[in-house]
Amino acid sequence: MHIAVGTDEKTHLTDFVAEDLKKRGHEVEFYGPAQWPDVAREVAEKVASGAAEQGVLFCWTGTGVSIVANKIPGIRAALCWDAETARGARKWDGANLLCLSLRYTSEIVAKEILDAWLGTTEIDPTEVENIEKVKRMDEALSKGSVFLSRTVARKQREATIRIQKILSQRESVLSEQVASVQDVRELPRSVRERIVAELGNEFSEKGLRPDFEPNAYGLEIEDLIDACALAEVDNS
Repeated sequence: MHIAVGTDEKTHLTDFVAEDLKKRGHEVEFYGPAQWPDVAREVAEKVASGAAEQGVLFCWTGTGVSIVANKIPGIRAALCWDAETARGARKWDGANLLCLSLRYTSEIVAKEILDAWLGTTEIDPTEVENIEKVKRMDEALSKGSVFLSRTVARKQREATIRIQKILSQRESVLSEQVASVQDVRELPRSVRERIVAELGNEFSEKGLRPDFEPNAYGLEIEDLIDACALAEVDNS
């Protein structure tokens, strides 16, 4: 089985779980460490799309990644503390994404949770109707989010145009690399990091976003896109 595993912090527990899954014969695709909203979304989307059959997510309490994962239609993420919680999540809720707390979960308990999670393959017949209700909710919400998705895509494209314009006006060495793309997120990570390093200063120096500062993980290109959209930058 193909299992996507993601975390905001790489620890002995995350390594243990990934290796344990491999020993069980599963193919593991590892994501992170990255900010918990980003890694949770990436893993959840892999599971929802069918690119991964199951997912496992970690953060300090396990709560953050479970909140994000459950915003993705098709995901039924369960934060599990022990084997019985995991068994129930699979049997009664049809859960497809396991969330674990880095703070709370020991390696021994993690192994017991995996035994229960992976060993429970049948859904309780009395809960099928409830799980179908959840699926119908997902479908209804997905239809309602189409317009929002298009709006976000448009904002991202507008932000890319603004970034291209600023780099061109600065005669930046990056301008040629950025000029041909429709979305700056398509660029290699090394180029994205250089853009953020250069334009992060542009935003703070000109007062476009006085609060535009690196977070604990450093700035990401998505932060720059958000800053463009919020500041409505127009350097014409």
